[in-house]
Amino acid sequence: MIAHENIASPPPPRSERRPISFILMLGLLVVLVALGADVVPLAMRPLDYLGVPYPHAFRVMHLIMAALVFVVWFVFRRSGVATVVALFLAICVMATVTQWADAQLARIPLANWMEGTELRAAELRLGFKITESGNKDGSFLLVGRGNEQAATDEVKRLGSFRP
Repeated sequence: MIAHENIASPPPPRSERRPISFILMLGLLVVLVALGADVVPLAMRPLDYLGVPYPHAFRVMHLIMAALVFVVWFVFRRSGVATVVALFLAICVMATVTQWADAQLARIPLANWMEGTELRAAELRLGFKITESGNKDGSFLLVGRGNEQAATDEVKRLGSFRP
């Protein structure tokens, strides 16, 4: 028996890289879609309620980005760098869409939370939809950018404006 027959084959040369496996890519795409399906529609919900127009492709941006990442992975199967860059850019695009949606809303600071009847009465007087939201900085009245001045005047008239 020759001694070199039992030796394992040498590792492939460094220039030959193993492509990202289909299972790994599928897992990354599922994570991308799951994150986007949570974040993107949540950012669009106030725009829908207030009737602020936006491109409908923004609503499904997480699916579009996942499809584009899959295409990049399929075209450049040997390049892990191209796939990672595509994933990074997909996350950046989804973050940009949520920031854009957030910028379409005007936040009018409230001194106190408005009652439901008070909010509906203000909506009827103003002639457009308004909604309330809150975070660590307090409560806010959310309106479309075009209705900001009228809503601010109404909140001041009600005595609920927080400077």
